[in-house]
Amino acid sequence: MRIASAPETVASGFAGRVGEVWGESLPSRWLSVFFEDTEELAWFEPRLVRRADRFDSRRRLPALVLVAAVALVATTALAAGLGRTSVRSLTVVSAATPCLPVHGYLTAGSYPVVLGRSKAAARTNIALRRAVVTDQRRYAPWARRHAVPNAAGIYETAVDQDLTSASTVVVSALIPALELYPGSNAGQTWIAATVEVRSGRTVSLRELLANAPLALPPLVRDWKARLRGSALWPYVKHDPAGYTPTLAHYRYFALTPTGLAFAFPQEQAGSRFAAVIPYRLVRPYLSPLGRRLVAGVRRPRPPRIHGDGDQLAWASLQGSPPGVARSWPLACT
Repeated sequence: MRIASAPETVASGFAGRVGEVWGESLPSRWLSVFFEDTEELAWFEPRLVRRADRFDSRRRLPALVLVAAVALVATTALAAGLGRTSVRSLTVVSAATPCLPVHGYLTAGSYPVVLGRSKAAARTNIALRRAVVTDQRRYAPWARRHAVPNAAGIYETAVDQDLTSASTVVVSALIPALELYPGSNAGQTWIAATVEVRSGRTVSLRELLANAPLALPPLVRDWKARLRGSALWPYVKHDPAGYTPTLAHYRYFALTPTGLAFAFPQEQAGSRFAAVIPYRLVRPYLSPLGRRLVAGVRRPRPPRIHGDGDQLAWASLQGSPPGVARSWPLACT
């Protein structure tokens, strides 16, 4: 979309720029527009947002390439500066869960993002949002297949501060998710995201470990030892094949403030669960990247508290009421 020329957009420097609409506020109906070239997110009245034609976007390509080159230089300088500074905790707040693009489903809840005006913070938040959107794309075909007329399904995410870390080096989170088909009562699962702040890229478990095939068996033994004797142990004990030490089974992980967490979706007649392995048991198996990220793990700063006692946060409840598919999405905030 292109930002129209008006006194307020000229003064702010956004007039004529092209971006992507990410959301809409209610009831004021302002539009949130993301500008990929500078990784900025800004809000505009609908009258100031116009559809950009493709030909015009191609004409802007040389300028965008120039901007990208400048951004690359700036990113390199930022990375060099980050290496010279001490590790700092970042503040984690809640952002509204993006709409699940499936008729007949309600989208609700929030996911973690970090506060900050830097490009590193913007890249990190883009990666966190991408983790949620990727999970939605995986779930959407199954949700459509199980859709039922006049009944609503649910897609919901939340923020678990105990399973979240955030610093100028790494942001990592296990995000509780509820993926509920209409009439179902079993859909508790997880979304995992570990982001290297310097580059804004998502880091896999394989990258964290020096040798995943050799490291996973002892780590899984330590993880099971955390559960043995607890109410969660029967889930693992009665399904040994489902908890063998493979990257696929242990794909839900996070670098938490106290250790490496592995999580599993809801078992029958149970709930999703997670357990944390202390870092003293994890460090011998880490790659150089893993050691650097673990050394940079910090507990998130607490968010600001407003006068009414609420945290600085956003939440959403969006979708179509049962039987009213035409109005979807009813609200995207």
